[in-house]
Amino acid sequence: MFQLRHGVALVALCFAGAALADDLPEFNGGDVVVTASGVPQTRGVAPVSVSVITAQDIANSSARTVQEVLSSAAGINVINMGGTSSQVDLHGFGIGGISNTQILVDGVKQNTNDLAAPDLSYIPLASIERIEVVRGSGAVQYGSGATGGVINIITTAGYPEKSSVSLTQMFGSFNTRQTDAHFNLAGVRFSLDGYGQSLKTDHYRLNNDERRDAGGLGLNWKLDDGKVRLYVRSSSDSERLPGPVYVQPANGVNQFNTNPTISNKLYDNGFVKNNEVGVQGDQAIGLGRLYFQLASRDKRTDSTYGPNSFSHTTSWWSDQRLLTEDSGSLRYVLPFAVDNRVTIGTDWMFGNATDNSNNLPNAFPYLSSTSSKQRHQALFSEAELGLWSGARITIGGRVQRVDDLVHNTNTYATFGSTTDLELHAWQLGMRQALGSDWSLFANHAQSFRLPNSDELVNNNNVVALQPQLSHDQQLGAEWVNRDSRVRIDIFRSDVTNEIAYIPNAITLNYGANVNLPKTRHQGLEVEGQTRLMQVLDLHGNLTWQKATFKEGSYSGSSLVGRSIPMVPQVMANLGISWSIRENTRLNVDAQYVGKQYMDNDQVNQYPNQLPAYTVVNTKLTQKFSRNLSGSFSINNLLDRHYATYGAVILDPSTGMATGYGLYPSDSRTYQATLTVNF
Repeated sequence: MFQLRHGVALVALCFAGAALADDLPEFNGGDVVVTASGVPQTRGVAPVSVSVITAQDIANSSARTVQEVLSSAAGINVINMGGTSSQVDLHGFGIGGISNTQILVDGVKQNTNDLAAPDLSYIPLASIERIEVVRGSGAVQYGSGATGGVINIITTAGYPEKSSVSLTQMFGSFNTRQTDAHFNLAGVRFSLDGYGQSLKTDHYRLNNDERRDAGGLGLNWKLDDGKVRLYVRSSSDSERLPGPVYVQPANGVNQFNTNPTISNKLYDNGFVKNNEVGVQGDQAIGLGRLYFQLASRDKRTDSTYGPNSFSHTTSWWSDQRLLTEDSGSLRYVLPFAVDNRVTIGTDWMFGNATDNSNNLPNAFPYLSSTSSKQRHQALFSEAELGLWSGARITIGGRVQRVDDLVHNTNTYATFGSTTDLELHAWQLGMRQALGSDWSLFANHAQSFRLPNSDELVNNNNVVALQPQLSHDQQLGAEWVNRDSRVRIDIFRSDVTNEIAYIPNAITLNYGANVNLPKTRHQGLEVEGQTRLMQVLDLHGNLTWQKATFKEGSYSGSSLVGRSIPMVPQVMANLGISWSIRENTRLNVDAQYVGKQYMDNDQVNQYPNQLPAYTVVNTKLTQKFSRNLSGSFSINNLLDRHYATYGAVILDPSTGMATGYGLYPSDSRTYQATLTVNF
């Protein structure tokens, strides 16, 4: 692909920019983004690939959830195992993608210190102002788990020009009913905003009914030269878990084709409760501006697994988890000279988690009971320098101290501990304008990821897990004018000690979370949008990516050059939005995801792969009056039969593959909504 050793490309860009500097106008990338640097900046400043999905883009799409919106962006693969909760993978990390992508809501981290994906489905799409996707960058500003990038979902919370109330009722296939409410009450100094959501659905498969309720409130206060926001959010999700359907070619079993709605886990279910409260804001102090946030969160999870479950074939099993996290950050941004600024900041996180598991109907004490504590504190600094007209240099570094402890609360045996560990992240990047419309960007960075509490517990004492370290490189070009935008970039991450789950890591009976041999994640992305005519908009993207092992062996076979499972090599999206009449709009979106090796197939030896699929979705929107609008959508218009996740099943006594399990995605679905705005 490409090499950016020690900033060679950056130096080349510097010389090219210096030679052209006298003739170059200032590059203006247009809209403002906040995620790349943690504070507001012009979109055309960041030295990395940045996409902004606007509220209008969301309204013009056929997406029903935040995850579906994200799946339309370049480089993002969304994995769904049934229900509304999905895992997001940015830049090809497979099933571990969610641990390598930082997801924020209004700048507040949503990833918790476990393996569970953040539940984003509770966020009403109507309450989203924009979504910023920053690829291959973020470790300096946000710390662990940003190797793939950072996704920031920014809501309409704040200070509206006038008060508003929005109510939406949706009816859909599989007895789906969803009610969304969102309001903003405007004031001179104070404003109040809030949202609520209630969902009931049976979903596509048996034993997959779900009930979700969520709500939040925010109080905003304008200062003389700043603002403060207090917020509280809560959500609960109760869902039946259908598990995989099985395909065993040797026995002629293929539930995926013959009975995809079946459930082999009729008793499995889960319940998740999330609560979060926080304060955030900014204030001018001296010559600069201070940005601050504090957040406290707790998450409770209760799961029950019955006979014939994927992991336990003869007994019942319960799992109860409680996780609490307190976090905060300070950033002081100081402008100096002309078109320069430096950011100095600190952040911290104190987390505690307990995990109690047991065979039912056994009573307390639990067969497995663990407790973990995490203490993370960091200092970071980043400078943005305008050295000549059209050029922006970004340079920054982060030092983070880590103290983690995980132990068994029954036996007090220690699973893993890290004391006074010091980790470092850094970034050196540049964006250079080559005219009023064109710019080039290059970036070289170091990022890291810490093992979370689940991974520390579930490594079966193989070897203490080491932090993951990655060297990340990116080179690209962007062209922007009033009606069109095109971006192309290539990326590479060389990862040492990548953390992943490996079946049979110890014996034929036990898997474990381990540090992989050296890996490489690389690819090419092309993304664009344009207005073909006054009533017709076109957008699309193409991603080629490859994630491979650079060294190592597994079960006696070499891993060198083997593909990491659950990473599609090709992904593409194409969408068109047509204003049929002034108040009528038709949107059609097509998504292609290429074939990929299934989970548990590290050596790429299983003859079957997860098949490629193409899904077409469409939505017709009608505005009946100033206050009333509606829509009718059909997802999976062509009724394709596909799955976004599959895992090879290994015989615990021999380690040989006996087949595979798939999680079928929805068949063709219909959905009608009616929205009232006041």
